[in-house]
Amino acid sequence: MQINQGVTIPIDPDKYDLSEVHVGLGWDMRTKEPLGFLKKIKGEKNPQDFDLDLLAFLLNENGKLESLGHNKEVKKGHKIPLYGSDIIHFNNLKLLDKTVWHSGDNPDGAGPGDDERIILNLDKIAPRYHQILFFVIIFEGCGRGQHFGMVDNAFIRAMDSKRKEILRFNLSDDEIYQGKCSMLFARIFRENGGWSFQAVGKGYKTDSFVELMREFVDFES
Repeated sequence: MQINQGVTIPIDPDKYDLSEVHVGLGWDMRTKEPLGFLKKIKGEKNPQDFDLDLLAFLLNENGKLESLGHNKEVKKGHKIPLYGSDIIHFNNLKLLDKTVWHSGDNPDGAGPGDDERIILNLDKIAPRYHQILFFVIIFEGCGRGQHFGMVDNAFIRAMDSKRKEILRFNLSDDEIYQGKCSMLFARIFRENGGWSFQAVGKGYKTDSFVELMREFVDFES
């Protein structure tokens, strides 16, 4: 089902198997101009390459992130922040209870279908989680001068465990996305004893998920 920005759809558990809901992100790179020979031997990359990252923020009933995890040391002098947190991203690929997990980073959007996915077992997600926000960030978009006004065919969709598509939201080529390097694409939230999906499409200028999460952290608690 194709839905528009702002539309909310209940996810019917009698119609769909919610033991694995796949929330997939897809996009196409703009047609690239070939690099010259000298740029290639210098190892330069095409400036039009886009790397979009899909993240999920799992929020409590107050709309806040309860756990920011910890810094995990992976080698001497190098640590991964927010490990074991309520933020699912390329450095924290799953919740500790394994009810939500990330498919892994795809740096260029190559290939058909979903380029990145976050999978949720909605039947078993802990009661303390009341909504899941799905953000998409253009990696280093600000520094590269890249924004969602330049991305082709971006979409987010939800499928059940049998890969039956529940709904899809295509990002329009609207001028409001000019200069926006991150996007709150959609959210899944508890409603009337079940789960609903809402297409959001709210853009932000930042390309830092640390900046995005400030809205959802209670620093006074």
